Amino acid sequence: MADNPERHGEMAAAISHALNHLTQALTFLPLPIQLPHLAVGSTIEEFMDGMERTRTLIESEPADHAALGELDLAVLHIMMAFDVMSLARLDQMRDWRYDAVIFACDMAIIHISLAHLVLTGEEEA
Repeated sequence: MADNPERHGEMAAAISHALNHLTQALTFLPLPIQLPHLAVGSTIEEFMDGMERTRTLIESEPADHAALGELDLAVLHIMMAFDVMSLARLDQMRDWRYDAVIFACDMAIIHISLAHLVLTGEEEA
């Protein structure tokens, strides 16, 4: 598949959607965590370093370990999606990279939903 700006936009939107879900879920923790912001001019490394710090903060939360594990997996899936999207921008776009980003974002949202259920005892709307 040739380089496709529309697909890049869809991947970025999927990652943004997953990050929005994660942002909301992290507010339910006993010590709320704020995600790093990917500002214009930020590097991929800066964003990934911030997400690594988020994983470390999640580990130190005084909350249910099952929920924390789900949140950690969500962060990991988002990081994988971001990494694959970055590769797609540097190299040629391939169908499997698009599919992998969408899948990783879907999995992140599933893990976030499970964590939310454990932390609050209620399903997300």
